[in-house]
Amino acid sequence: MAYDHNKHAGNEGDICKHPALIAALDKTLARSNRRAFKYADLFAGYAQNPLRSTGEWRQGIGVIAGKRLLNRNSHVAIWAKCAGLDVRPGVDANYPGYPGSAWFAQDVCNKRRRRVEFWLWETASAPHKNLRSAFPRAHVVKRSAFPKAHVVNTPADYLDSAIHNADFVFIDPPSKSHWRRISGLLRCLDPKQAVLVWLPLGANTRKTPPVEDGLSLRCRKEALEELGMGVSSIRWAKGGHTIGCQLLYRLNANARHALIAAVERIIHLAQLSRGKSPKWSYSPDHF
Repeated sequence: MAYDHNKHAGNEGDICKHPALIAALDKTLARSNRRAFKYADLFAGYAQNPLRSTGEWRQGIGVIAGKRLLNRNSHVAIWAKCAGLDVRPGVDANYPGYPGSAWFAQDVCNKRRRRVEFWLWETASAPHKNLRSAFPRAHVVKRSAFPKAHVVNTPADYLDSAIHNADFVFIDPPSKSHWRRISGLLRCLDPKQAVLVWLPLGANTRKTPPVEDGLSLRCRKEALEELGMGVSSIRWAKGGHTIGCQLLYRLNANARHALIAAVERIIHLAQLSRGKSPKWSYSPDHF
């Protein structure tokens, strides 16, 4: 599915997703003794997202930016610095753009000073072009901070050896309807591979107020009971088609606890920013 994440960039889902990714990847890197660490992102999106004036970022980075992001959690601080959210009281028209997942991952690998090979799949033309310009081939940019990157303009083939040989697999599909294929892939991956999946919490709008829909619930139940994954679910809205998100992960203990700590810090800051708006709720179902 060709999908342009641009209108969603920097929204509530991203401010949960990216600190969680940074925490999980950083602690996975710390425990890895592979000479060349391999990272796979099956739905990579933009390296840098230009923000739209009507974008959803207004409910995410638009209210949470500021120096307080640097306090108490090192992974939230890495996210804030990489995104340039620490030097401004709020995002405005001068903001250069919000990074995508691959850019955050690159920043973590650079901080760990690890040799790394990226595999990035993206089918939409504009994000793919942006990725290609942001991640030049390794032989073109010698002795640089850029990882060796393979930017692929076709859907990820779930039998691809690049996925099955990856040390860290990140999956952020355009729709939770991809879950059937994703769960099939997860069953085939080596249990030692680190995996993080981000999915939206969809709403059943036929109920008042809307409740989480059946597909979201089935994804979480299968991840917990059949795949043995940890799950953290976050809800920030009472209505609409998307009422929150869930993070499904298979990680070492240090990475799991770091992910949970980063998400809890973000939720605390987001709630402070929203005041009397509907409260965020958080449930670590299993870890």
